[in-house]
Amino acid sequence: MPLATLLQTRATLDGRLVIDFVAQSLSLPYLPPYKYVKGNSPNGVNFAVAGSTAIDHEFFVKNNLTLDITPQSIQTQLLWFNKYLEENVGCKAQDVNDTIRKLVMSSYTQFLTTLLKKGAKYVVVQGFPMTGCLSLAMTLSVENDRDNISCVKSENNQSYTHNLAILNLVTSLRRQFPQVVIAYADYWTAYQTVMQSPAKFGINESFKACCGAGDEPYNVDIFSFCGTPSTKACQNPSQYVNWDGVHLTEAMYKVVSDMFLKGSHMNPRFSYLLDRKLHQG
Repeated sequence: MPLATLLQTRATLDGRLVIDFVAQSLSLPYLPPYKYVKGNSPNGVNFAVAGSTAIDHEFFVKNNLTLDITPQSIQTQLLWFNKYLEENVGCKAQDVNDTIRKLVMSSYTQFLTTLLKKGAKYVVVQGFPMTGCLSLAMTLSVENDRDNISCVKSENNQSYTHNLAILNLVTSLRRQFPQVVIAYADYWTAYQTVMQSPAKFGINESFKACCGAGDEPYNVDIFSFCGTPSTKACQNPSQYVNWDGVHLTEAMYKVVSDMFLKGSHMNPRFSYLLDRKLHQG
């Protein structure tokens, strides 16, 4: 029996898995389980765990679901994967994020360049919000992954880095098309301003979703999003940042839009766009 069928913690099968047959068909050795690997494994590693869940084990403990559930989850496997890459391949998770970001920015560049070449005179490019503050991100993250405003640090770092790439693109396009007004809407800073002083904007609940299935602490159930029969909306959505864990409330969108239209979170300011349009067309 190949080691892969031990599935890290317990042998629950009678023989080989699909991945074992795939390896065999390619004349490759069976993939060794991560826990048994010492050093680099040139042909691959098996990160699977028998009975591992999509939801963190902590969820089952908190809800008193005391079945014989494997403590490892898909998040555990991802952590193992990242650790293996860092220790043996010299490749960090950030490398993957960088590759994805480059692909995204290539698509952005093509899209915006096409608009500008078609004669667009005024373009507003919106940055990413603090995605690490969304209820869904908070629900799926580990509790020690937090920044100075209690949002998911790793997620916000990715969004921030993505915004730097967008700003670089905006700067480049301004040089290429000096006759066009290309404004940048700083969604990140607008969102951060609210999160730092929520009461100032009438917000009492910064992280919990208004609409959900009632799961604490963020009112997000990945199997029952807002709109399904088991969910309901809060009575005071205007006091919440998050609507359903992924989207914001109307109140939050209003605050952010005011910062864009009347404040300083758009560069150049929206008033400049209106004035130039009025006088130059």
